[in-house]
Amino acid sequence: DGDTAALFAVGDGGSLAEAVQGLYSDPALCRQCGEAGKRKALADYTREAIYERLMAAYSVAASARSAALAARG
Repeated sequence: DGDTAALFAVGDGGSLAEAVQGLYSDPALCRQCGEAGKRKALADYTREAIYERLMAAYSVAASARSAALAARG
């Protein structure tokens, strides 16, 4: 997203080096990204949020299994 990290093209070492150099040369930007990342982690990775995502994934998996078993007859 660019707010919590430096973005670069996958497999492009030069782009990665530029991103790292950009953060290294701008401590304020580096701090800003770190603070934004911390806020995101605290908001998105609470026990409740993880539990809800896990239960949703289990529900999808259980539904798919039930449909597959029903299709077998």
